[in-house]
Amino acid sequence: MSRDNDKRKSICFFTLYTDKGASSKYRIIQFREDLEKKYDTKWFNFWNDKYTEEYINNKKKYIVQIVTIYLISAIKRIYQLLFIAPKYDIVFIQKTIIPKNKNTFLSRIKKRNRRIIYDVDDAVYEEPSSNSDNIAEKSDLIICGNQILRNHYKKINNKCIVIPTIDNTKLYPRYWKNTFDNKIIGWIGSKSTINNLDLIIKPLKQIIENDKRVHLRIICSDTYGYENKIDNIEFVKWDKTNYLKSLSDITIGIMPLYDTSFNRGKCGFKLIQYLSLKKPVIASDVGVNKTIVKDCGLIAHNESEWGMAIKTLLYDEKQYNKMSDNIENSFLSVYGYDVIYDKLTTAIEAIK
Repeated sequence: MSRDNDKRKSICFFTLYTDKGASSKYRIIQFREDLEKKYDTKWFNFWNDKYTEEYINNKKKYIVQIVTIYLISAIKRIYQLLFIAPKYDIVFIQKTIIPKNKNTFLSRIKKRNRRIIYDVDDAVYEEPSSNSDNIAEKSDLIICGNQILRNHYKKINNKCIVIPTIDNTKLYPRYWKNTFDNKIIGWIGSKSTINNLDLIIKPLKQIIENDKRVHLRIICSDTYGYENKIDNIEFVKWDKTNYLKSLSDITIGIMPLYDTSFNRGKCGFKLIQYLSLKKPVIASDVGVNKTIVKDCGLIAHNESEWGMAIKTLLYDEKQYNKMSDNIENSFLSVYGYDVIYDKLTTAIEAIK
């Protein structure tokens, strides 16, 4: 697959998950159809759908199955890296090579003078078993999901750029509608992030007690006990075929975050999903959040500010509509699908 001068570039993509895994889907797999029109490609995922959809939510119960998948996938990936990847012009690594393994297996690729792109959208360098810094050191380009990640990797390799994590915004306009009267506070996420809702339980309880129309809609794999912590919870099990419809009914989207080094590395993807649906947002002032929100929502620093912000966007229709207009006028020009796809392919083309 190595190209001659008159052929297209060839790229071998190594993702952590299939399109059932959010980080892999939104960082690169959602662009697959367009990328395959432009390049000769090969795609390999590490974890399979069974792991992503079932085992990951109950690792203790499925430990034998997980270990089996891990060992088989690790052997496959080593073979793919040693014998398939070197045939391609560019090797694209999303997040990691083999989870929990510090070996990079990239020496053969480097000896063949192939180029390596490393894409990362979380502070994975915080994990003790991460080989993230080693991959970054060997890469010809590091694509970071935000500036905080870039600040870290630039100390290792100055060939870093920022491309934010987005959804396919071309799918969103059909779901645009005014939902100010619904009084639904929306949160979408996973088991690993749901504990951040603890930050706003108190103000949420107070608001719901005063107005029974207000609901918290959780779109996730499970409620993880939050139906016992907050009244008026609506649970919607995440599914790639229905999450946009479920999100389209919310009035506002929220992203509370504890101020930790890992959370500071997050890319604000929840906010980008809400805003792509023209829903004003409220977010903690952690990491990249303020940069994304700008004049399309509110930033909250404590419980009191969270309570005030929620009340403002639920009941001040003039403010609400102004922020909705700001989303369409400014947000999509930065975080639209075509904008991000062009940045990605420009970065690929710049690699020599």
